[in-house]
This record gives sequence, C-alpha cells and structure tokens, in this order.
Amino acid sequence: MAHQRYSKMSGGYWVWSGAEYFVTVKIAEKIRAAFKGEGWAVFLEEPLNYSDIRFRRGAPAKNERRSGRVDVAAYEKRDNAWSLRSIVEVKSGVAPSQCVSDIKRIVAVLEGLSEPAVGCFAFYSSHSGKNLERVKSTLRKRAESLQRLVVECAAGSKGKLVVEEASYKITEDIAEDNDCYLAFAITIEREV
Repeated sequence: MAHQRYSKMSGGYWVWSGAEYFVTVKIAEKIRAAFKGEGWAVFLEEPLNYSDIRFRRGAPAKNERRSGRVDVAAYEKRDNAWSLRSIVEVKSGVAPSQCVSDIKRIVAVLEGLSEPAVGCFAFYSSHSGKNLERVKSTLRKRAESLQRLVVECAAGSKGKLVVEEASYKITEDIAEDNDCYLAFAITIEREV
C-alpha cells in the first residue's frame, strides 16, 4: 500500500528510493487506526523512557542502545501512567545483515519491560534483473534470511519472547519488466 502511494505521489518512483520515513509514517497511521481512543498514543522517532525498561545490570551491551529513538512507539494509558506497549523499527534497501542491530534493540527493549508488549521489525526492498523468477527468488531469500535473524536474536530471551511467523509479500511492478518489491514484517511478543 505504501509503495503504491509513494509511486503515485512521486511520479512513478519506487518507495525504496525515497525516504524510509514515508513507510514509517504509514505504519504509525495503521497502528493508530487500530487503537482508537484516548487511552492510546503513537509517536514517531520516539525517545524511549528508559526508566520503564529494566536492562540487565552492568555496562550496556551494544544492542541495548539505552539512548536514542525507535521509529514508532505505541503507549497505553493505565492508571494515569503511560506504558510502552509496542515498538517498531523500519529498514529499507539494505542487506539483511545490516538489520541485526535494530532487531537486537527490539529484543533488548522487550526483555526489559515488565508487562506484555509487542515489537515489530519491518523491511522493504526491491530487486530487478533479466529473469523474473530469479528476481523473486532473491527477494524470497532476503525474507527468509530476515526471519532467521529475528529467531536467532530472540533465542537467548529465556522463554519470555515469542517470535511470530513472518509475513511478507513479493509484488511485481506492472510498469517495469522483471522488477519486484518486497514488503516484510515480523513480530516478537513479550509474554509475562
């Protein structure tokens, strides 16, 4: 959906060639639409309130990045206090191996929360070539690699985190020959 909107807005350019922020905004809009009401708030480029997150003792690991922002954060209001319920990190057009720090950050934040929460990693990319089936295969391998990375990163969570099955879609661009784009998302749930 975001791809088609960006293509129409930009005069035919693919979303991966534009700002990652465009897709991030579309994700935040969908989250907000799903959680209507005064008890929910969704923020972009949100600095987390790290006092709510109990990281392990000692020096922070690289993946904890105790300062900084997440692409999307959703909070629920309970008893006049806002509690982090979901974080989303978005990546585009990079190799799956370049997504590891974002995935590890999601895992570290979810592990540090004391209540149920959901993390999501979203990725989009495109690929083109002379052979359409080979193009699709390349994108399918990216999606499978991303799923493996998420499962590996969450594996050390001592049973608190559950990785859901990845959802991805490979779409052919009808305007171009042998061009396809990949939209990928996977969720990690923190259970109590």
